[in-house]
Amino acid sequence: MSRPVALDLGCGQNKHPGCYGIDHYPFEGVDCVRDLRRGLPLADGTVDVILAHHILEHFDGDDLLFIVEEMWRVCRNGATIDIKVPDASSPNAGKDFAHKKKDWDEWSFQMWEKRDGKYLIERGPLYGIRGEFKVITDMNHRTRDRWYRLTAIKTTGAHDE
Repeated sequence: MSRPVALDLGCGQNKHPGCYGIDHYPFEGVDCVRDLRRGLPLADGTVDVILAHHILEHFDGDDLLFIVEEMWRVCRNGATIDIKVPDASSPNAGKDFAHKKKDWDEWSFQMWEKRDGKYLIERGPLYGIRGEFKVITDMNHRTRDRWYRLTAIKTTGAHDE
């Protein structure tokens, strides 16, 4: 049995132990220096866990759609993605001028959810969405950080598992 593959996207100087760290900047401990807008340098269906703590708010629009699709692409069926971002009500949402998306809420990942085989937000496929996740969301009321746990769902023919 192979060891689970875990990624820490935007790990900075605080890469989680046991993770492969990808960051835009060459901090000490970063395993791969890469702009996420270029995609993840991994094969389809090879990752078990992705941590994306305080990185996705630095993207918006097409870039954000592409990065989430890339995360789904590299995930195995049942893989988890743990995301933390400042909630729309957080003072941290607007403090950092590098934050592009500031309106995170409990519905932010619904474009990747399906019910009865149909996307909850029907226009998702118009934006090129192919992935599917089961989404759980919560909020840390002390820090006002929004937390998402996505489970990758890969069905036969959707993508390599």
